[in-house]
Amino acid sequence: SDPAILIEAKPIKDDIGKKTTQIFNYMKNSKVTYGIVTNGRQLSLYSKFRVSKKCKKGRRLFDMMELKDFTNYADVLLFLSKDSVNSNRLDRLASEYNKKEYWDWKKEYKREYKDTAHDKLGLIYAKEKLIHLKDEE
Repeated sequence: SDPAILIEAKPIKDDIGKKTTQIFNYMKNSKVTYGIVTNGRQLSLYSKFRVSKKCKKGRRLFDMMELKDFTNYADVLLFLSKDSVNSNRLDRLASEYNKKEYWDWKKEYKREYKDTAHDKLGLIYAKEKLIHLKDEE
């Protein structure tokens, strides 16, 4: 069977938030649906949504850019488990980021919590969706 997630491992000294990544080229040329870019201390999860010959950039679902993110949002990493992939839980999360409700939520959240770092919004949303998706099962 084909892998569901492709991982691009960068050197630990690289800041993946600032580097251009090859993950989209890898995703474009494979059957994988998701890509992870990590340097061992930071992690970004992308879906293949919109990855094509014309658009070489996937949809960023969430970033973990600080070590404390791995502790504060450890439950969000459950989306990357084999069980979550096989049960389509990761697919259901990814589809939530493509809906108008997500963009409305993000806009309202930014307005209400101006001091919240924008890079945390994907994580906050994933954590909220984790609760809802568990309730649905």
